[in-house]
Amino acid sequence: MDRCPDCGGSGVLRTDASGYRTCLACVGQGVLPRFETTGFRPALLAAAQPATDPLAGTPWRGEVSAWSSGG
Repeated sequence: MDRCPDCGGSGVLRTDASGYRTCLACVGQGVLPRFETTGFRPALLAAAQPATDPLAGTPWRGEVSAWSSGG
């Protein structure tokens, strides 16, 4: 993890001579989170491919419903 550049790793910021507040960049933890992105590319590619109806070979929109509960 990388030390927060805003608070220097303490997790708090000085607002004036006698005031402090939680560092919002690191949410008081003193370190910035590191997000791993390995493994997301195959999932993104699969989500970008349109699903097809195996019987008709056309794009399948099963998640879309024409039903409405309005009145």
